[in-house]
Amino acid sequence: MIQEDCNEDEGISMMSRCSMVIIKPDLMEMGKEIELREIFQKNNLQINFIGTIVVDLFFIKEYYQWDSIKFPNELNDYLCNKPLPVWIIKGNDAIKKTLSIKKYFRKKYSKNAMHNLMHCSDSNKDFEREYRLVLRKIKKDKMRTNNQIEVIVFKKINSNVFFLILKRNSQKGGFWQPITGGVEEGETFEEAAIREINEEIGNINNIKLIDIDYSFDFFEENTKHIEKVFGVEVSPEQVITISSEHTEFKWVDGQIAINKFLKYPGNKEGFKKLIEFLEKEVV
Repeated sequence: MIQEDCNEDEGISMMSRCSMVIIKPDLMEMGKEIELREIFQKNNLQINFIGTIVVDLFFIKEYYQWDSIKFPNELNDYLCNKPLPVWIIKGNDAIKKTLSIKKYFRKKYSKNAMHNLMHCSDSNKDFEREYRLVLRKIKKDKMRTNNQIEVIVFKKINSNVFFLILKRNSQKGGFWQPITGGVEEGETFEEAAIREINEEIGNINNIKLIDIDYSFDFFEENTKHIEKVFGVEVSPEQVITISSEHTEFKWVDGQIAINKFLKYPGNKEGFKKLIEFLEKEVV
């Protein structure tokens, strides 16, 4: 494995024989990947492509070990929701040489101080940490199944019921929807629903899913998916903290959600089924 190849014995300097490079969107848009490969080769460095990742702001914050993100909207538009190639660079003084190549490319091509064309490890310690994070992300992305979940969050205020809808960011379509997500290998629909709730709107305590006995099929990239719909009630005081996947949220009447905001028939039918379920509870 790459990780085993890159582990150095004690006493080797911090300038490891391995570095990690993540190619950023502007370098790809300029078509400079071939030139970058040629420069690595001229410096006697080997490139191992290990996959692509699609990052979000939570991953970026963890990856760079930032306490906060200063320009979340700009960074999201620039870096998130686009497949980014990941290379492992191997050879003598890989980290030192890769940092020098990064500096050269940035000076030659970068037109924006915020954009630096590629990321590379600053030290052996950084490489080991970044490698684990990226490998975990790639593995997680590959673990998605063809099963999906939809969770319709609602709250009751006096005799009124309000439903939560989320607006996806522009890279993901910019439309309104409830919580949705993929079921990972080894997960049940219920486990996936609870995970997605916490990922998309923040930590919710004592989640009690309502199984409304409704699911629907849809096709995406010629693949059949099954989406199971749940409801979940939260307290009127519940704080909603959306992820970078969405840009805003609203609490709305169910019929308004169906008639004005929701895009897909399956989502609309899920709302109708949950409304019918809640009305039967009152009777």
